[in-house]
Amino acid sequence: MKIVSDPECPLCGGVSSRDDAFFPEHTDGLPVDPVRRLLHPAGLHWGCYIPWTGRPEFARRLFARLVSEAAGLWGCAHVDEWVAVLVSVTEPHALQLILAETGRRLLIAPADWERWRLAPESVAPHCHPVEREALRQALVPVWVRFPDVAALVVGTDWAGSERYLYE
Repeated sequence: MKIVSDPECPLCGGVSSRDDAFFPEHTDGLPVDPVRRLLHPAGLHWGCYIPWTGRPEFARRLFARLVSEAAGLWGCAHVDEWVAVLVSVTEPHALQLILAETGRRLLIAPADWERWRLAPESVAPHCHPVEREALRQALVPVWVRFPDVAALVVGTDWAGSERYLYE
């Protein structure tokens, strides 16, 4: 007997898959029963999530929560109303991008940061088109300030992180 069922979209009730859905890290603010949430992972179909009228508020809350919980193993290189760029305390440094448009956290390799800066059309190839476009626009001013990973590391605010343990 299967205890946890297939993921379902709380917006339409249909079954979700990793190929067609966004799986938020927190579901506060979604129309989901807390008990049901334990047995039915929430996978929002992109076709339901993008046009959902509650998305801007939900995504903004999710963005704020992910940014506020980012201390510890992550330093903050940049945060504005569109994107947060976090840098891991360990080397080689990994990067996290938290996108306000959808509330999604993306883990990216340092090489992607530099490759995307040089070829913005290649940004986030595995993301939804709405996310790709939002990232392209949000990252332009960040790339000016941080053209490479070395600049990101130097410009990162490590306060609240555990970087001192790794130096």
